[in-house]
This record gives sequence, structure tokens and C-alpha cells, in this order.
Amino acid sequence: MHDRPNLRTLVGGGAAAIVGLWASTAAATCSNTATCPNGAQLRACCTGTGNSCSCWYEVGSQTVSCAACGCSQAEAQRATDLCVGGGSTGSSCNTPCGGGCCDDSGGKCCNGTCIQANQVCCGGGGCANTEQCCDNRCIPASATCCGLGRFCPAENLCVGSGQCCSAATPLLSNGFCCPPDQPSCGTCDTVGPACGADSCCPSPLPFCCQNGVCATNAEECPITCLIGHPPCGTACCGVGQSCCEGVCIDEGASCCGNQTTCPAGQPVCCQGGGCAASAEECAGGVENCSLGSITCSNGHCCSGGGAVCCPNGVCAPKGAVCVGGSYCPAVAPKYCEAGFCVPN
Repeated sequence: MHDRPNLRTLVGGGAAAIVGLWASTAAATCSNTATCPNGAQLRACCTGTGNSCSCWYEVGSQTVSCAACGCSQAEAQRATDLCVGGGSTGSSCNTPCGGGCCDDSGGKCCNGTCIQANQVCCGGGGCANTEQCCDNRCIPASATCCGLGRFCPAENLCVGSGQCCSAATPLLSNGFCCPPDQPSCGTCDTVGPACGADSCCPSPLPFCCQNGVCATNAEECPITCLIGHPPCGTACCGVGQSCCEGVCIDEGASCCGNQTTCPAGQPVCCQGGGCAASAEECAGGVENCSLGSITCSNGHCCSGGGAVCCPNGVCAPKGAVCVGGSYCPAVAPKYCEAGFCVPN
């Protein structure tokens, strides 16, 4: 003989309790008779023994069959719903919900709670017809659900930085919004955190990296380094160092190009190599810079239209602002004491 579970549930909003104790007899036996709010009787019935055992619930003229000899919690709940939701006419509940019935309100069941038929099920309740469900909470229907509990208002887009960007923004960078008063020129595949016309990259370097550096493609963008550690080729320089055309140089040293440097006491780069305290001390003088290049104070040549020569000979692109031995790009010209550059 199988052990059969007890049924305990509340009827009529807690007005009465039903406790079902299954009969252990081979004959068809119904026990635990209780009166439902509509006057119908709730009975737990069983017949047979062993593999021939069969159990069910009777709620007035309605029957809830059990798949096994011992009824499951779900089957017990169904019987309870029929009993509680029968209504005053004695009809069965077509929309059982939790411990009640949604028939009288003309609604539907949403995770154990009755909601209006025109509402959208959302979490433990319903959203109005002017709302939508976003991550189990109701948000305006015009909003954009971003996921992870976030949403953006109408006519805004969700971006990776967690911001809500205006849909009218011409270009979005890697998770940042472009200022609407600084439309991009449209020639960059991507633009940096400080978007705007200055971040557009002309040929032959059409790709604008996130830090504002122009490159051939995304793979050619400088590596990302810790704050205060200038990127330099495929590595990061130490705090206080500068990048001299792919070589990290110490504070006070000067950049001569071609991966050569001069120490602080002899910062001038002499033509043909060698260092001196001044240009006059260079036996062959300093290098003659080509047309279109500028001569730095240490004799180093910086090429490229509009290039900037920093005090230690480091060449910076057009519009950059020299800071110590390094520089901030035109798209983020303001230097913070924490060691990074920002747009303003």
C-alpha cells in the first residue's frame, strides 16, 4: 500500500480548512468532505491497492484525476482552485490562479496573481496598455528595454557604456554618446570618447581609435595601458616615462627619433648620432629637417602637417597638447592630475 499525502489548503479566503486523509482500503472510499463557498463538496477519493490503486478529487460534479496513487501537490492545488473559485452559481473555475480564481474579474492569471485581460503579465503583476514589460518590471511603452534592469526613454538608444544616447546621434563610439552639437564627419569607422569633427581621420589612416589616435584599422590602434603609463608601440611605459617613436624614455631624457635618445645632461641630438649640451657643441650640427617638418629645440625633426614638437623632442599629432614628456590628443586635450586626458 502506498503512503498517500495529506491535503491542507484554505477555502473561502481562510474561512475554513480542508485536511484530506486518504482512506487505506481496497474499496472506493471518499473522505475529507468539506463545503466549498458555492455549497459543493470537496472530497478526496481512492480505490484499489498496490499497482491497481487509483485516486482523485471530487468538487461537486467536477473531477480532478491523479496520475499516481498519491496525488501531487499540483493536483491538490487544482482541486482547491475548483473549490475556491466555484462562485455562487456552483460552476467550476476556468481560470484558477494561486489559491483563487480569476473568473469573477474576467481576468487572467499572472504568476499566481489575477490581472486584467488587457494587461501584459510582468513579474508578479500586470502592465497597463501604455506600458511594456522589461526585466519583470513595467516601463513606458515608448521606452527601449536595455536589459540588466536598465531602460532608456523614448527616442534614445541603449549603448554599452550604460548611457542612453539620442537616436539622432550620427555615430556612436565604443559605448559612448557623441555630443549632438559636434556631428562627426562620417569618415571614421568608429570615433573615440570625445567625438566630433576633430576625431575624424583622413586617408591613409581612416580608422579613429577610441583614444583619438588615427590608424589603418582597429588592429593598429595603440594598446590600452593603465592610467599614467603612456602606450608605446606594443608595450606601456612606466609612470613618468615618455614614448619616443616606439621606445620608452626616462623623465628628463630627449627623443631623437630612429629609436635613439639623449640623456638629460646632453639633450641635443646631433646629426649622424651623438648627444651634446647644445647645438653649437655638435661637430656636424643638428639634422636638417625636410620641407614640411619642424625642428624641435633638441634638433629632432617632427614631420607631418601641423605636427607639434613637445619640449623633450617627442612628436605629437596636429592639435595635441604637450603635457610633460607626453601629450593629450586633440579629441581629449585636457590633462587630469590622475594621469589621463579628457575632452573638457
